[in-house]
Amino acid sequence: MLLASPAFAQHYEKIAKQIVNASAGVKPGDAVIISGGVHTLPLMEAVAVEVARAGGQPNMWISTDKTVRAVNMETPEAAIQANKFSNMSLQADVLISLPSVEDSRAVMAGMTPARGAKFSQAAAASGYAQELDASKLRGVSVSYPSKSLAAAQQLDYASHEQMIWSSIGADCSSIAMQADKIKQLLATGKKCTLPRQPAQT
Repeated sequence: MLLASPAFAQHYEKIAKQIVNASAGVKPGDAVIISGGVHTLPLMEAVAVEVARAGGQPNMWISTDKTVRAVNMETPEAAIQANKFSNMSLQADVLISLPSVEDSRAVMAGMTPARGAKFSQAAAASGYAQELDASKLRGVSVSYPSKSLAAAQQLDYASHEQMIWSSIGADCSSIAMQADKIKQLLATGKKCTLPRQPAQT
């Protein structure tokens, strides 16, 4: 299962059902793009299968750290422009995004502020962000455990992996019910008392 722990392999289908049905609300006929890095392929595949089961049309966009680094670091500066393939996502109904790279620090190592600014300027000039806001596209962003991210956060990988999968697999309906209760309390309440903070010495 690539870099994912076999202990969690059995949960991919369960998590995919939650992402597709509860988070993205995929309906029959929906065109669904699932994007991510090759290290996220097990979950991407499970999501694509679940999209098909829901009557949607899955399309997987897969990247690798090497290709993303090549685009960022080896594209001639004169050729830097907005990603034209981004506009293809505007034709979809749903975009389910997983991390496109596993080791972002290695991928972006050596990127100068000036070069980074060129990419940002090209993206801004394309107007894609504005078109995305005005589109019908529904988006869901999904995390994924990464050894490099765990190291950056000074966490052991086992704890990091457990935390990510537990978060993704959380019961959204239960969380929504609790949020509704808090919303009702805030709507009817007139005073909020905060606990007193200890005096600073």
